[in-house]
Amino acid sequence: MANPGSYAATLLAKPIRAMGFGFSGSCSAAAPSVPAGTAHTTDKESSVNNTHSNVDAGLLRQVSQQLSTRTLAVMAEELRRDGESLREAVDRYEVDFAWHILGSTRLLDDTVDELTGRLRRDLTPDQRAELAALLTAAALGQASDQLMSFDNDLAQGVADVMIAAWGTLPAQATVAA
Repeated sequence: MANPGSYAATLLAKPIRAMGFGFSGSCSAAAPSVPAGTAHTTDKESSVNNTHSNVDAGLLRQVSQQLSTRTLAVMAEELRRDGESLREAVDRYEVDFAWHILGSTRLLDDTVDELTGRLRRDLTPDQRAELAALLTAAALGQASDQLMSFDNDLAQGVADVMIAAWGTLPAQATVAA
């Protein structure tokens, strides 16, 4: 376990998305930028663009810009300096692959709860489907080796994006109990 005043303990005292990165390593902060159909498009990018063509690119960009990820290699170097294991970081800070967190039922449910509480209304089925498609597209846009921490700020940030996009809910939405 890292010493309380160690470098890794200092970095890991905050969720990964809130940390400042002082390195020039790989950090994913945006959705794939190469349009489908170009010579440089990967299968994953093509999947994001073709499977979720109904996802608003601006919303996807806003959600993706909120993410702060790091590769396993970068995290391993930080943990190695302090003799801390990956298991300790995973257990303590809920570190997982970014694609897994973004595509999780937990994040979807937390974001729906956040939206319902702030708007004081249930989401319409279309809005829930739009949110789910957005999170799925964001998950598909992540490199397979990107890690991030699950934290409540993520659901709040996604809710901020959706509230700005939707404004207020339509009158047919039911009031949450």
